[in-house]
Amino acid sequence: VELAAIPLVACTVLQALRPVIASYGGEQHLRGRKCFIQGGSGGLGHIAVQYCAHVLGMHVSTTCSPAHFGLLRSYGASEVIDYHTPRWEEGLLDLDVFIDTMGHVYEDIVYSASSRIMRRTGEPPSHYVRIASSPYRRDAKDPLSRDQLGLAIPEARLDRMLVGYLREWYRGLLSSIKYHFCLLYTSPSP
Repeated sequence: VELAAIPLVACTVLQALRPVIASYGGEQHLRGRKCFIQGGSGGLGHIAVQYCAHVLGMHVSTTCSPAHFGLLRSYGASEVIDYHTPRWEEGLLDLDVFIDTMGHVYEDIVYSASSRIMRRTGEPPSHYVRIASSPYRRDAKDPLSRDQLGLAIPEARLDRMLVGYLREWYRGLLSSIKYHFCLLYTSPSP
């Protein structure tokens, strides 16, 4: 059953990076570019690390616990950071792509005026990719967090979709860093 999720995750990675690849004029123009993937040992992160390192030829940095350092290096990560380290993000400089698998947890840090995490000049622009997922829970007390109709498609919630696309529009107006919103459709475990 767990293997059934791999095509969904792989398609999400491809969907999330499609605008980035187009902006650079094709996969071959991403070779050697700097990419950071939050949560490299997670369900989406481990596929993203392999795709960015081996298919796109990017220099990949990622976070995980020390127990997974060797695994992520074997997947192609050039730099592996212990996410337990306080303020680990301060070591990231002039990235071309930031993939936030935590659903905008690092957005404010990346877009702050004093941040040097993303490359802010040059062409093509750098990209912040937000991947959103938050499964419904059938037993949730909050009516907005319950799957009322039994559809189990969490991102069908209009509030989450609207906020994601409004952030993309807003960030596009105010920053040289391109913002992309991508949905990962999941359903809760029975």
